[in-house]
Amino acid sequence: MQGTLRHVHDRVNHLPDIALIGGNMDTVFAIAKAGGQLMKHKLVNYITHKKENDWGNYWFFMASEGCAFARAYMYDDDKSTIYMDLLSVSPECRKQGMGLGLQMVRENLGRRLGCEFSCLWVEKGKWMEQWYERRGYKYYSDHEDGKSVWMRKSL
Repeated sequence: MQGTLRHVHDRVNHLPDIALIGGNMDTVFAIAKAGGQLMKHKLVNYITHKKENDWGNYWFFMASEGCAFARAYMYDDDKSTIYMDLLSVSPECRKQGMGLGLQMVRENLGRRLGCEFSCLWVEKGKWMEQWYERRGYKYYSDHEDGKSVWMRKSL
């Protein structure tokens, strides 16, 4: 892993504030750029499945431990935004970085696809709203159901 970090360090100025690199096979590592320093944090092993539809594509991600999953989707007529929903972590697996890891994987997918934004909706006033705010998401508009809000983040 040390060699991988050295290789990435040479390209640090070309990385966003948070980037993902692969370790061996499906292990994901977060690399955070802070004052020119790299910090590594192993997040989650995951498997993925892509499904193509007549309206666009969606991707399911599941932690290989089986206790966390998430979905991302993109419409064919709007390539600027990746949409996210269904982030769920079993209570016994929380506070281990699995939700954050899957969220970062979804955002990285959006970046690789050339999206400008990541968009999702959450129930107003619930803990997930604050969780996404801490990760850079901001209120975008009210959701059609009247109980939720759309949140958006620049990628």
